[in-house]
Amino acid sequence: MNRKVSGTTLDIRGLKKQFDNRLILNNIDLLVQRGEFLAVVGRSGSGKSTLLRLIAGLEEPSGGVIMQEGKAISGLNDAARIMFQEPRLLPWRTVFANIALGIRDQNGRTEKTARILEQVGLAGYGKQWPGVLSGGQRQRVALARALASNPRLLLLDEPLGALDALTRIEMQRLIEKLWQEQRFTALLVTHDVEEAVILADRVIMLRDGKVGMDIRIPLPRPRQRNNPLFASLVGTILDQVMASTDRQKSQTLNLVTSKTDKASS
Repeated sequence: MNRKVSGTTLDIRGLKKQFDNRLILNNIDLLVQRGEFLAVVGRSGSGKSTLLRLIAGLEEPSGGVIMQEGKAISGLNDAARIMFQEPRLLPWRTVFANIALGIRDQNGRTEKTARILEQVGLAGYGKQWPGVLSGGQRQRVALARALASNPRLLLLDEPLGALDALTRIEMQRLIEKLWQEQRFTALLVTHDVEEAVILADRVIMLRDGKVGMDIRIPLPRPRQRNNPLFASLVGTILDQVMASTDRQKSQTLNLVTSKTDKASS
């Protein structure tokens, strides 16, 4: 069935980000198509979350440009919403009120909030307080809040990392279902390679501040973990990530050894 694509395009050119004297992102070039689901993997400290924060407009680049629909992003990105690993809900507001915060238009806010609650499987939970919900339920509320304003771009910064295995699978299915229905553009940062292959049209890996791998996922949806091609893709990506991690450890060891030799000479 053909669905309307309501996402946005991103054209990232020569993107750099430096903190103090450390270059985190170094000349990133990346094109994201409208309605695409892109996963970003890589070792800790490779700049995955920094990339999302730059796209969201929460950080300023040190160089380069992020073009969205042909225009450079400047300041907060109104087309984007971001979902973090922790729900970041307001504990003094009900579930309903937390979601309604994401809806700027007062007209139909009540009806829209109720509809979104139903979409994320929390119909009847609107009057509950965040503190009485399970971790998975709180993340559903966070997802509902992110989608309440019909964003064209959803940025997912390891939102399922703290969940147990079964809840994580349920949330993966929910995110995929809502993405297929609404066709926003999605960027997912994750350490879970299987999660990347389950959800994404394409997986990239950040290494040494650059895009070190870019691979398409030619699997039909919904993805089946027992599919031999699924296992092969997971293995290929994991090998790349592990090779990147081993190389970083070797570089760190060489640097420490060099400093020790100089200090002893």
